[in-house]
This record gives sequence, structure tokens and C-alpha cells, in this order.
Amino acid sequence: MIHLRVVSPPDITDGLVPVLRRKPAVMNLTVLRSTVSNPDEDAVQSDVPQGVADEVVARLRHLGVEQRGSIVLQNIAASVSGLRDAATADPSLRTIVAAGPPITTPGGHCHYLGGEGNQQVRATSARGGPRES
Repeated sequence: MIHLRVVSPPDITDGLVPVLRRKPAVMNLTVLRSTVSNPDEDAVQSDVPQGVADEVVARLRHLGVEQRGSIVLQNIAASVSGLRDAATADPSLRTIVAAGPPITTPGGHCHYLGGEGNQQVRATSARGGPRES
């Protein structure tokens, strides 16, 4: 889950809020008019699943938020919400973030991601990595 914190001028907020309301995955939408100082602008906050965050940020940028305001993204480590569970039930919103394919035995867990190894890989992993001779 990603928490979005946006500072925007009122004229951008007027166009921004309807866009966010139309997206079912945008949750906990909070609009605080004229609450930001230096610069004097609006605060808009929401939570979005990770799989939707890029799309929402692209829309914010299209509206000019980053040029006249700011966009802050914060990764949420834990969240308890039935609403969140419903919004992330869409399988297309689930992602795996990895530096490469996970290493697994042939036919093992996540084998379809291309990281199949042999028994030597398994033994090396069990030892905690390769050893110098």
C-alpha cells in the first residue's frame, strides 16, 4: 500500500479530486482546503495499492501537480482495512518486486519465474552462500 500526500494549488485541486474519486482503488481520500502554508495551498491525501500508484502519479503529473505543488509517496509497511482488502483483490494489482528471479528447485515454488536451480544451488543456499576453498 502506498500513501500519497499531495500539495496543490486550489485550481489544480478542483480537477484532481474528481479524478481520484473515480478510481475505485483510491481509498481514504482526504481533502484539506487551504491548510498548507508556505506555499498557501491545499492538502490531498489518499492510499492506493502499489499496482495502481504509478498510474495515479502519472495522472497527478499530467494535471501539473509536481510543477506547482508536490507529490510525496510513502510505503505503508502494515495496514488493517477491509476496504484495502477489497481494493487489492484484483489480481492485476499484485506485484512481486525482486532483483532477479527467485532461486528455486526444478518445479519448485515460483519455478515459472525462471530461477530454477539444481541440488548444488540448494546446498549452497543452505550453507548461507558459496565458500572459499
